[in-house]
Amino acid sequence: SVSVLSLVTRRITQELRVSADVGEASGGDPALPPTLFAGSGFTVGGGSGQAFSDARTTPRVSALLHFDLGAHRLKTGLSLASHRFDSKFVPGGAGSFRFGDEPDFSAGLGAWRRVEDATPVGQFRMAETSFFIQDRWQVAEGLTATFGTRVDGMRIPTGDIEGNAA
Repeated sequence: SVSVLSLVTRRITQELRVSADVGEASGGDPALPPTLFAGSGFTVGGGSGQAFSDARTTPRVSALLHFDLGAHRLKTGLSLASHRFDSKFVPGGAGSFRFGDEPDFSAGLGAWRRVEDATPVGQFRMAETSFFIQDRWQVAEGLTATFGTRVDGMRIPTGDIEGNAA
């Protein structure tokens, strides 16, 4: 983030903040695809490591004004942000092997299953605006009270949501 503070007059200060939050996580398929032996109910390989990727980015701009009014210090501002999400999850991406029992496994008599083109994807943006005002009041020497309010507005991208017909 970057903040720039400038003096407009002796009692008014302007502040501009530009920042970005960035996060990314990913994971691959397990080293061994899940292999099930139906006769014994025994499973080898697989595990909780499913293929996924998750990226989130939020650029944000905030503009603030500080007013020095003697016993009161008033701060007001506006903030604009664009939350961007890009997530993918591939359940059972490596596929799975199923065998009746261990002799079927040694003979190579089994089934392999993998679901193609069923990757759940979440890729959307949300716009956020906020307005705030704060008053720091020095009531007496050694006693300060701070009051404030903030109003947030967010646009959820309902046009980007698709229903699951199944």
